[in-house]
Amino acid sequence: MSLLSLLVNTPASHLFMDWKPEDGVKVHVVPLDGQKAVRTFACPSFFFFHVGNAFESEDGKYLHVDLAAYDDAQILLDLVLQPLQSPRVSQAGELLQQISPSQYRRLSIPLQQQAAASAMLQAPEPIIQSAQQHQAEASSSSSSDPLGGYCEFPAINPARRGQSYRYAYCLSAVRPTNLGNALSKMDLQTGMGQTWHMPGGAVGEPVFVGRPGTTAEDDGVVLAPGVGPEG
Repeated sequence: MSLLSLLVNTPASHLFMDWKPEDGVKVHVVPLDGQKAVRTFACPSFFFFHVGNAFESEDGKYLHVDLAAYDDAQILLDLVLQPLQSPRVSQAGELLQQISPSQYRRLSIPLQQQAAASAMLQAPEPIIQSAQQHQAEASSSSSSDPLGGYCEFPAINPARRGQSYRYAYCLSAVRPTNLGNALSKMDLQTGMGQTWHMPGGAVGEPVFVGRPGTTAEDDGVVLAPGVGPEG
């Protein structure tokens, strides 16, 4: 992040950021009880805005952090007013400037004390793709990305926060598009997805509201602001 850009509007490569992928990412694990030292890990570069959930693995060896991740920071430039209002199109009317791709990915951080804090973590791995590949291998078939190559504002049932979970909801894409224009439900166990889309419309951040008294993780409704094609 460029403080000069934030304070005095000095130009930066990505609005208020100087994107330097060669520096990688630093991950800090902070014990909330204050009884253990803060541990810092290095990770290959990626960019994200929002985390969907974080929880410990069943064996207690890893902290899993699930987030909507991009390979770089181009999304910051995608979301400024000009490309949203007047995107680049070809002479044939095809959209040339689409929203940057992102995926729901899992960053796994070792919690064992013997794990070297200086060790390089693996980059966050796609959750849906991994589940799809497993299912495709079992059925000898292939699956396409159910999110249209875009995942943002991941949300879950609030009752599952900090715990293992199966379902997540997000802003997704029906391409070609220069913004998130659909809502998707992700089944992290099977890799399957369900998508709602209104042609010409746009939607915002989803929130899951469970049915009162239910115990089923996905029994409820998803609420999100939206606008139709006529505004």
